[in-house]
Amino acid sequence: MKNGVYLPKDELPPAVYLGKTRIEEICCCFHVSPYNSPTETSEGPCGWHSKVDILLEQLQFFSQQYRVPGSNVIIDAAMFLFTGRSIHLTKMPNKPISQEYKFFCMAEKGYVWEFFPSSNAVGGDPVDVESHLLPLTDTLKTVYHMIKYLHLKHRNFSFNIYINKFFRIQHLLAEHHRMRIGACGTCRQQIRGFPKEL
Repeated sequence: MKNGVYLPKDELPPAVYLGKTRIEEICCCFHVSPYNSPTETSEGPCGWHSKVDILLEQLQFFSQQYRVPGSNVIIDAAMFLFTGRSIHLTKMPNKPISQEYKFFCMAEKGYVWEFFPSSNAVGGDPVDVESHLLPLTDTLKTVYHMIKYLHLKHRNFSFNIYINKFFRIQHLLAEHHRMRIGACGTCRQQIRGFPKEL
């Protein structure tokens, strides 16, 4: 780059050079996906984030290759700032970031090991769970799926999962315990089934 202009290596006339601003404008419209990516598959319509699935899959794959999580991991929602227009944005006026894309993340000491995007319009991606867990909400299914995947990936390790009250449900904790995974979460005293001893 010279004087804010990207110069090609071959000797072309200056009229074909693109300015830095123009290159950045083009990059804003650039999508990391094949031009013929299908909008529907045999399993149903593609996810709302299908245009960046290639990038998300690579990011998640290598995040899991480079590090084995420690014994204490957390699952929570992470917000990514976005100021454009989209029906998939989550709006939370009382939060520091009031309009954003939402991801459910499993992290340890700031390192995100696994993540799932969530849409305000269509919810989270469908995940496979056992038949007795089908009545769970989509959020709890996603959380259970993340914990089960962690267990399958690292069977020889035991983990403690920290979750907030939004994800906590009592009969789900029994499933965690069966997988040698402890769970700790916040709750309110008014919640139904709260032990009287506490």
